[in-house]
Amino acid sequence: MKEQLYTIPVNDIFDKDCECPVCAIKKSLDDDGVAFAMGPSYMEDDIRLTTDKIGFCAHHMQMMYDFENRLLRARTEPLRFLRQCLMDGRCVSADVHNDQSGGTYRVTAQSCECEDFVKRGQPCKHMIFFSIKTGDFRRYEKRIPPPPPQKYNGDNFIPFYGRYYSGPPTGIGYKNLYPYRVVGRSYGTSEKTGRPTNRKKEIAVNAVSTEDAQVAAKSAGVMPPYSEITLLDVSPSYSQLSYLHAVGIPFPFFVAADDVSALLTRHQEERDDICPSGLFSMATARRVGVSYFAAPQSVAAQIWYCSAPADLAALFCYAAYCRELGCEIGCAPLSYSDGLFQSFSPTQKQQLDYIKHFTPTFPIRSMSRQSNAYSAAIFHIRRQRPWLLP
Repeated sequence: MKEQLYTIPVNDIFDKDCECPVCAIKKSLDDDGVAFAMGPSYMEDDIRLTTDKIGFCAHHMQMMYDFENRLLRARTEPLRFLRQCLMDGRCVSADVHNDQSGGTYRVTAQSCECEDFVKRGQPCKHMIFFSIKTGDFRRYEKRIPPPPPQKYNGDNFIPFYGRYYSGPPTGIGYKNLYPYRVVGRSYGTSEKTGRPTNRKKEIAVNAVSTEDAQVAAKSAGVMPPYSEITLLDVSPSYSQLSYLHAVGIPFPFFVAADDVSALLTRHQEERDDICPSGLFSMATARRVGVSYFAAPQSVAAQIWYCSAPADLAALFCYAAYCRELGCEIGCAPLSYSDGLFQSFSPTQKQQLDYIKHFTPTFPIRSMSRQSNAYSAAIFHIRRQRPWLLP
């Protein structure tokens, strides 16, 4: 039979390796219905009033919170692998131990020996933990719903995460970089004896992978051999998630605490502007971890506040350059790392104090041109490369 639009979901289910296609279709419809009911349709006043009045049955009310609660427990409880079974270098099963309860269960991607899975037949916290450790967790992520028809729920601005970032999770969250704990060695010379030293040193770095964490650690002076490189999963709190639910802000399952904070900041400040990719690239190059849901003002401020005092003058000069060209920070022809900006070094105390307490603005056109520090930065650029500015 020729495939039609209405047969695609059925064919997709039968193509999957499942025990019962009918049960799989029912579960898919249940999941989609709950996601739609609590997503874009809930933004309509008449639907929201009817939903609040009628409510949900116990089964679907439980569905809304089951996976979310188990995901949070998988990320916050002291779970760890005791033994792993590898096939072609890939973990296919493991004994997951809970240091808190003392229980140990054999877990695969499809099953678990725990009572929760045996009773419900749905993913338990051990299976979710297994998927996170093996990197297979993205299959649990919900689909991005359609954008809501309106941005306000009464007087409340409701940010829609799919507008700011529409790709898959970049890790256990939607960030450019993730925190890692690296334990290595610090080599030097003793001030007392003059002999070489070899001390154990622990450092926290922002990186995209284990290999990148080693690069970041080396640049910070922590050298190999590394006894530990651990990804730090900073999950959102119950109170953060409860607030999102209470206000009606949609969000994906695998969010980091910074992702939730970014959505809440947008909600409170009523910011719906999209952050330029150049600003994210700038944050990544400076190893500043930010959420892809964050507003540009928040990203620019985070870059500024996470920079060393010695770098602030160069960043300020770069911001002034962007202001003169009418480009947003991170989108100008020259990179902030260009030697032109690095060589800017004001000497007047008034200018240094202004730069120290400066807060980057977005859009950049709101940056004041009246300060002595701004005039000094523009004078520096025109003197070094007069052709750059109009």
